[in-house]
Amino acid sequence: MTAGPSHRRRTILPAGDPYGSPTRPACIRPLLRMAAMAALLTLAPLGCAQPPRPTSTRPTLLLAAFGREAQLIEERLTDSCEEQVAGIAYRTGRLAGRRVVLAKTGVGKVNAAMTTAVAVAHYRPAEVIFTGIAGSLRGDLAPGDIVVASGAVHHDFGKLHTEGFESTQTRSPIDGLRNPLVLEADPHLVALALEAAKAIQFDKIETEAGPRQPKVIAGTIATGDTFIASPRKREEIRLRHDACAVEMEGAAVAQVCLQLRTPWVIIRSISDRADERAVTDVKAFHRTAAANAGRLVIGMLETMAAEQAATPK
Repeated sequence: MTAGPSHRRRTILPAGDPYGSPTRPACIRPLLRMAAMAALLTLAPLGCAQPPRPTSTRPTLLLAAFGREAQLIEERLTDSCEEQVAGIAYRTGRLAGRRVVLAKTGVGKVNAAMTTAVAVAHYRPAEVIFTGIAGSLRGDLAPGDIVVASGAVHHDFGKLHTEGFESTQTRSPIDGLRNPLVLEADPHLVALALEAAKAIQFDKIETEAGPRQPKVIAGTIATGDTFIASPRKREEIRLRHDACAVEMEGAAVAQVCLQLRTPWVIIRSISDRADERAVTDVKAFHRTAAANAGRLVIGMLETMAAEQAATPK
């Protein structure tokens, strides 16, 4: 998207010396940079300088791993402005009448966690919605169908014994306590997504019996740093976690949001069956899947805007 009157750019923490003073000794500049980063990542509950904003004025943070997953949302943004925060690109604007911040995290859990943590600390969003594609872990979910995460789990975090793999709980770096094995999504956002889906015309799924409307269900999404294209691994993850879909970012986003006390939900549309045909299928179906997930996110924002308009001031 070319920068123009409605697509502005500004940098929050530019590369190089962000302090603009040639008189500072070079030896203390790294310390100043570290101090700036520490200030950026300080949370409001732990003493952020600015008072918390009312929820109604805070933006919704929208995340996707890569360009195709974010495309539909990015095309619908108005009053768009790109900002660099700690070197990460965020696009602010309005969508369906609401203030939003959009970012592409990059693939994988570390990228997703970093992008989420920086955004939550800087923008203090009212809620976080991750959108994108996933592999199906259930036989009744086909490419184009949608899973709204009621919970997210790290399927690759644990201990590997001689007898096999044991899933274990992550620990919060804030208080050292163990997080739940399955991280629970915000129930209101889950219900809102399921309700919004009823009024949306999704891209239909081509089947042997003819095209059908995608189904939208709620369930657990499993996350790991590996693209799953193995029937054996697919079944192992499904049985261990009773999960509906598998992907590479969701539980990392969920864990950051849990620890930073920010409501979250993940919207994933199926692009493949996480089996031996997954690499081929994801190339064939990722456009339809990404568009269906994006449509649901936009529908959620429209519903949220209507709820906000109906709330007495």
